[in-house]
Amino acid sequence: MGEFDAFLRRREELPVLQADSGVKKILQAIKNQRWYFFENKPTLIFDSRTALLWANLNNFAQVRYSWANSYREVHRFLVNLNSVGVEGYKNWRVPTAEELWELVEDTTFPLCHLSRRINEEWCWCVVDEGILQGKDLDINGETNGLSTIWNVHVIPCCGELVTQEFSPSPQEILDIFVENNLQPKFADKDLTRLFRQFLGSGRNEKIRQRQKKFDTAFDYRTLLEKFDTAAIDSSVIRYYEAAIKLADDVLAILKSYERRQAAIIAPISRVAAKLEAGYIGERFLTAEENSLLEARQDFLARAMSLRMEEVQAQIFSIKAEASAFAARIDKINRGKNILRELAALEAEPRASFAFLAENVARIIQVAQERMTFCEENKNFVALVANAWESWSNGYRFFKTRQRDEFISICRKKSISEKIFPDWYEDWRQLRFKIEEKFLPLIEFAFQGNLLTPKKYPLALKILETLREYRNVIDQFYLSERLELHRQFKGKPQEKISVDRVLNIFAENFRRSMQTLILICEHLEERIFLERWIETL
Repeated sequence: MGEFDAFLRRREELPVLQADSGVKKILQAIKNQRWYFFENKPTLIFDSRTALLWANLNNFAQVRYSWANSYREVHRFLVNLNSVGVEGYKNWRVPTAEELWELVEDTTFPLCHLSRRINEEWCWCVVDEGILQGKDLDINGETNGLSTIWNVHVIPCCGELVTQEFSPSPQEILDIFVENNLQPKFADKDLTRLFRQFLGSGRNEKIRQRQKKFDTAFDYRTLLEKFDTAAIDSSVIRYYEAAIKLADDVLAILKSYERRQAAIIAPISRVAAKLEAGYIGERFLTAEENSLLEARQDFLARAMSLRMEEVQAQIFSIKAEASAFAARIDKINRGKNILRELAALEAEPRASFAFLAENVARIIQVAQERMTFCEENKNFVALVANAWESWSNGYRFFKTRQRDEFISICRKKSISEKIFPDWYEDWRQLRFKIEEKFLPLIEFAFQGNLLTPKKYPLALKILETLREYRNVIDQFYLSERLELHRQFKGKPQEKISVDRVLNIFAENFRRSMQTLILICEHLEERIFLERWIETL
């Protein structure tokens, strides 16, 4: 029996999984290897530096579009791809210019063949500032060599495994493999077999339990066990000394917790900082539209901010106030009216020590709840952050490039300047109604609803269904709306036909939603979603 098998037999005796040399070998291999193919999911390539999935074009239909219709076709391709999914994943998108360039700069990417070109092709589709463009990989730089006039190839990527915005540690990558039942191919075939045996053994629950919850020491009643509250409340000096000790104990717990949870706190804090940077209104958006995007950003900034520094500052403030008490006594002792001033000091109102401890616990509880939510729903949190950026940039794109495209198409088709602005306004109003649905859904999810299954929560499936409805509306106004005008020339049948088509789209969306509503676990979720879709 091999060393790793022996470890599995001794598992109950080992307090820490990494104590086993077999697992250490796997962790070391993960540290040394960036790119992974999977035995059980051959159409995927995994980047251990970013936790992104990429399409393995060797086992995946490589997509190439001529420049005349490139970007509209790319959009359709992604809609179709996400409707069926790849290896069970349905969050495929075009990479950003930065993501693609970071990918090919490391020429060890399996499809680069020792050059920056992917499968020897030079122009690949990226998204930059919300706009689809072609990136010339022969030109250095993330955003150099971008154009909308080139033929493009598409290599989709997927962020469903991206739990945080960070470069994962070997242990975190191992967690991802185990939690998602992925069977990676290592450069060393013996390690591939070793991992396969480990994954299939059912002995890896310790990995799943590594992320610990907030310390129970934050329970204020536990903290009070160290103090004689009756004696403290009867003595002003003991009260403030105990307040300093309480603050020191809590700050020590926070410091220890931050060290252990740095891998979670740091990346979430970076995302929160981006959200908290403040919304900058756009001149091409109406006041109502700017208000909508600002409210969306403000909510996510609050929901995703762990605010550990703010919590520490509040505890420091308590300590500082208690510490100042000693200075006040020293000042009184140096004066002439010691008894009178001590009496006045003793008579000053102060909370009971138990209430003080309970309030400290309450301050921390807010951070605890936020941390617990982000920890338990890290996939959801990461994907929502991506969705926020995608939806907000998408609406800006709709009000700029897509609007210009619409006007250009109408003018080429000789549509009257008196007619098509009204079409666009109808389109805008419908798009805005759809945009309004984003925030209520996400707020409801952050209250702990629609979060199963963990891998791709129902809330995200609903958001994806809404996005598909939005895309169908966009496609209608960019093509079919003009065709109906050509067919009916402004006759009453034109409006009737437009309403009929839009009603069909709305009914299809409703049917899709009804399917999702049926799988909701709780009545409250069903009622919310029924009301949520009413105006659409």
